[in-house]
Amino acid sequence: MSAQKVKKRFEFQAIMIAGGVRKGLVNKQVFEYDIDLDSYKEIQPLDAKMYLSTMVRKDDYIYYLAGAGQKSVFRIHLDLEEDWEQLEDIQDKGKELLVVPYN
Repeated sequence: MSAQKVKKRFEFQAIMIAGGVRKGLVNKQVFEYDIDLDSYKEIQPLDAKMYLSTMVRKDDYIYYLAGAGQKSVFRIHLDLEEDWEQLEDIQDKGKELLVVPYN
């Protein structure tokens, strides 16, 4: 893959920041950070308090996967007009799963 194609593939306009721990409490807040404007906007919160999770973009959705003590999977359309949709849980008997997007 050429350097130009790689650069285009990884150019982002915004970053989504979700969940986490603030002041010792796990939260459901989600923020969109606009890189060019250097500004944050709070968007729809998650349906569950989660941290140590993985987020990945696939087509027109952001997927929010698992986390510490969680098996939940949520997704939200990039237009941010609807709330997070809960999908089927990750099918595994373990806890605190490491979820790694690839391909």
